[in-house]
Amino acid sequence: MFSLNYCAAGCGRLAITDSKLCAPHSADVKAEEIRIGNLIKRGTDVCNLNASYMRFENEDFSGRRFYACNFKSSIFSVCDFSNCSMQLVLFEFADFYNCSFRQTNLEFLSFAGARFQQVFFENSDLVNINYGGASIVNCSFNDSGMYNSRFINADMVCTSLINCDIKRTNFIMTKRKSVSFKTSNTGEAIFEMSE
Repeated sequence: MFSLNYCAAGCGRLAITDSKLCAPHSADVKAEEIRIGNLIKRGTDVCNLNASYMRFENEDFSGRRFYACNFKSSIFSVCDFSNCSMQLVLFEFADFYNCSFRQTNLEFLSFAGARFQQVFFENSDLVNINYGGASIVNCSFNDSGMYNSRFINADMVCTSLINCDIKRTNFIMTKRKSVSFKTSNTGEAIFEMSE
C-alpha cells in the first residue's frame, strides 16, 4: 500500500508524494498539481502515489497502470483514464466530471462517497469495486463486468448498466431513478437484504 507520510503541519492528512505537506497546506497547490500530473504522465506504471485533495483538469492519464495510490477527495474534470489498469486505488469522496474509464481493468478500488457526473465506465472489468454512498448521475457502465462490486446506499440517476455482468453486485439501499439494467443478469445481483 502507499507510504504513510503525514503532513508536517500536523493536520493528520497524508503528505503529497515527494512533499512534506498535504495539498491544503501546500504554499503552491497548483504547482504541486502540475508536478503530480507530470509524474503520472512520465511513465506507464504509477505506484505508491499520494495525490489526495488535488484538482486535475483536461488530463490524459490513459493507458497507465496504477497500483496502491490515494486520490482521496480529489477533483477530476475532463480526465481520460481509458485503457488503464488499477489495483488498490482509493478515490474516496473524489469528484469526477466528464471523465472516461472506458476499457479499463479495475480491481479493489474504493469510490465510497464519490460524485460522478457524465462518467463512462463502458467495456470495462470492474471487480470488487466499492461505490458505497456515491452519487452517480448521467453515467454509463454498459457492456462491463462488475463482479462482486458494491453500490450500497448509492444515489443513481439517469445511469445505464446495459448488458452488464452484475453477478454478486450489491445494490442494497440504492436510490435509483431512470436506471437501465437492460439485458444484464439482474437475477444474480443483490437488491434486497436476505433474511
